[in-house]
Amino acid sequence: MRIDSSGNVGLKTTTPSDMYYNDLVVNSGDEGGITILDTSSGQTSLAFADGTSGNARYRGRVLYDHSNDSMFFGTAGDERMRISSSGNVGIGTTAPARNLHVLTTADQIAKFESSDASAKIEVADSTTAAYINANSG
Repeated sequence: MRIDSSGNVGLKTTTPSDMYYNDLVVNSGDEGGITILDTSSGQTSLAFADGTSGNARYRGRVLYDHSNDSMFFGTAGDERMRISSSGNVGIGTTAPARNLHVLTTADQIAKFESSDASAKIEVADSTTAAYINANSG
């Protein structure tokens, strides 16, 4: 471990200041990484803070809930997206029931935009496909 004159910490590196984000640099080499260990029923997080009280301590956050094997992503102090233990992704819901589950109180749920003159969304099963088309002109 190295702490340089600027206070930057390097693990397995002697030059943490060479990195763009350099407060803590871990040189993992081949197949290395960082592990956050907790019990099988706790929660572990990586938090992005802009203050020291209330939700300013975790304005942005990635949280893993070991009790139900889900992971959530938060912004502005609130949960925004969750991946359940079955792999379902929820936006605006803490209990996604499908591969992609979007819950909102707004009239418009999603926007898919193409810079091309036409766009389409394909909905398909193993034998059939259907399209929602949008064409300009």
